Amino acid sequence: VVYRVSLVLEVDDVADAAQTAAEVAARYDGYVQSEATSGRGSGPSDPTPVEPGSTDEFGIVPPVPPVPPFPPDGTSAVLVLRVPAASYTDAVADLEALGETITRTRTADDVTDQVVDVEARIETQEASIDRLQQLLDEAGDVADVLAIETELTRRIADLESLQAQLEQLTNLTDLATVTVTLYPPETVVEEGTGF
Repeated sequence: VVYRVSLVLEVDDVADAAQTAAEVAARYDGYVQSEATSGRGSGPSDPTPVEPGSTDEFGIVPPVPPVPPFPPDGTSAVLVLRVPAASYTDAVADLEALGETITRTRTADDVTDQVVDVEARIETQEASIDRLQQLLDEAGDVADVLAIETELTRRIADLESLQAQLEQLTNLTDLATVTVTLYPPETVVEEGTGF
């Protein structure tokens, strides 16, 4: 199962909360995959939002983090944390303790079918490569050797691609993705009277 969580938190000190969020990830044997911080006078640096309805190569729909009402000075931070799936709920609880939770979204996508499919294709591809290697050992004609080597090279490349897909799926299921958006309390500015 691929777990994804998106949090929007209102915190007193964005920089301090971002540092603490990174420490929370490390505490659970996780890490910060990416961090984007913007402040007064800096341009936007938030990650590009995912288009609604889009999916990754495994058909998983990544959550679209809500866009909070950032203050006029642009102070904000967005961190993407990866933490072990077994302890992601504890990590989320620690992160929510950093401030007031404005929004929280959670998704859980079962990718068992994809994993089984990729594993089966890897097994088939390995058996095919073994057969081609046997044929290569038995080939006596130069043209046959070249044809078999070309096909063998193609199938080895396909096998490596499948193994990379399986590794990516394993990574997605082993580590939950937690996106944390931090911003300070809305500043109240009293309107003056007169000119």
